[in-house]
Amino acid sequence: MADDKASDTGTDTSSNTSDAETMKKMMMDTKVDGGKSAWATTLETFGMSDGGKNKKTDVLCDSFAEAMKMFYDLVKDKDWEFATTPFEDFNATKEQLFQAFVHWSRKSGDDGEAATTYNPSKALRRLEAYVEWMDKNCQDMNLKGSTMVEVAEKWKTRITHDKKGRLVWWFDIGGLDLKDLKKNVPPEDTLRLFVWMSHLVLFDKGSQENGFIFVEAFGRNTGMMETFTVVTMDLSTKLDRLTIGILPVKMEKCFIYDNPTWIRVMMALLSPFLSKKMKQRIVSIPNNKNPMEFFEEEIGKENIPFGVTHLEGTVEKDLVAQTLERLASVITDEVET
Repeated sequence: MADDKASDTGTDTSSNTSDAETMKKMMMDTKVDGGKSAWATTLETFGMSDGGKNKKTDVLCDSFAEAMKMFYDLVKDKDWEFATTPFEDFNATKEQLFQAFVHWSRKSGDDGEAATTYNPSKALRRLEAYVEWMDKNCQDMNLKGSTMVEVAEKWKTRITHDKKGRLVWWFDIGGLDLKDLKKNVPPEDTLRLFVWMSHLVLFDKGSQENGFIFVEAFGRNTGMMETFTVVTMDLSTKLDRLTIGILPVKMEKCFIYDNPTWIRVMMALLSPFLSKKMKQRIVSIPNNKNPMEFFEEEIGKENIPFGVTHLEGTVEKDLVAQTLERLASVITDEVET
């Protein structure tokens, strides 16, 4: 993780450390769903990112086609209806859902293997965790995109692809009205939105085949407590578990920029508990560097959304906006006919 020193001037570092320790204590003292502390749950979630090590009984496959065939053999006796999965909004099928999990199970040759391999057994374990999470958290939940427009506008989360075909999930925290979100957006609406967007990511071909990238602009003047209390601790750990520990997509990188000084303190607290791979994926862009130059090189100017903090993006309608617009037009056509 790159060190960000650009925002230190005139800042009370001891205050940042105190806030971070207070936040950690709050997480350790707060029990979330399942009875564990929010801190323990968060650390457990980070450990689930890659699904753990292969088991001795796992069968590895050299090709995607072979892995899919093996995966179907593994799930043939499972009585899963996937009643909570929002297939319709994304024109998706159960086969595409299975493909996402098998793609996620791949291990590339650059990880020390002679060639890319797939682990359908690991894919099944991830799918089992997904089914359990969805059944537990999304029963009777309205996951129709047509109901997401207002809350999506509040969160301003954008999704595009980069020049390598990877999906990019943009979070402009510094550009959000955090007080309004905390006061006027019910936790269940935030959960619905992120479950829905997670499936947009899950069913995306670029995400499945090339992985995805998080980009987070924190806002260098945004306070730690203000940021971490915009949603409840229980909701925060649920969203982390879904996006990091359950979703079958490979996070290639997490770029953070426009960073307040407390980010470095918070990352220092988490660092001892993060795997080597996770640490390598998190890249902090120093505040004295031009983020536009960085993302233009890494992602491509033509793939950056318009209006993101300190960036000169040109994408006016990202994948979220395009999908919501398509769904709205379908409803209009149905009403007219």
